[in-house]
Amino acid sequence: MSRRFLHSSAGFLFIRPIRIRPRSIPVRRLLSLQSTSDPRRPLKDRQQESARRNKAVCCGAEQSLLSKYFQFTSNIHTMSSQPVPEAAAAAPEVSQSRASGAEASCAAASEKTAVAPSAPEPEPKLPPLSAAEYREYNRLADSMEYFHNHFKQTWNMMYTAAGNNRRPANMTLRQFIDTGLAFVRQLTMHHNIEEQLLYPQLAVRMDDFRNQDGKKGGSKPSRKQSELLLQHRLIHEGMDRFEDYLTECRRGQLDFEMATLKTKMDDWNDVLWLHLDAEVETLKAENMRKYWTLPEMRRLQI
Repeated sequence: MSRRFLHSSAGFLFIRPIRIRPRSIPVRRLLSLQSTSDPRRPLKDRQQESARRNKAVCCGAEQSLLSKYFQFTSNIHTMSSQPVPEAAAAAPEVSQSRASGAEASCAAASEKTAVAPSAPEPEPKLPPLSAAEYREYNRLADSMEYFHNHFKQTWNMMYTAAGNNRRPANMTLRQFIDTGLAFVRQLTMHHNIEEQLLYPQLAVRMDDFRNQDGKKGGSKPSRKQSELLLQHRLIHEGMDRFEDYLTECRRGQLDFEMATLKTKMDDWNDVLWLHLDAEVETLKAENMRKYWTLPEMRRLQI
């Protein structure tokens, strides 16, 4: 680009050149210009030829697009008609085997979950008791232990004498037999008071004193009763045989023998001691406070 200057009386003037950008002409317009560039042809012929060429250009473009489309679809059909490679054919089997393995592992996990026992929930920790509260909650256990210690003392004396085949030195045979019969009467009265007075009160909330068929306490034998009531039944079965033998010896119907007495005591020795200890443990403060409040404990009678 060259700079041009004009000379005038005022001096030199700079004239800024004008930049001309070339214009692009569409193909259709060039064709029409070519067809109409010959001025010797008639105007109508030139217009028809221009329209014909424009139509040919459009048809050619459409044909190129259609040919590409048909070529693309034919390639797809060719690929679908070709046989599937072995690796591709084996893929569904592999996926199926993986799915079956996953199902097997899920089934095993579910079985383990079903078989595994659920862990028992820990019992809530209760606040410590004061000395006065402990005495009130443990009142029934103390009273029960007092009576049970008396029964244990009498039982130990008679069982030791039967095992040694010799009664205590300060006792006659009549006194020894009467001590055994008194033991039976006292224990029977003790159990009657428990089942008629104490157990029905405790059975309201404690299953240890309740029949499994819904009855509270009761003196009728039933294999569905709680463990403590069932122990009562077993104790009385052995105690009846023990009482019958002592009664017959007291009346002179049988000769008293220590070995026979020991056999009559062995039948219910274990269940008697188990019951005397288990009943006291059930009535202790640590267990009773789970079911009763302090005012309720004061209303329980023995």
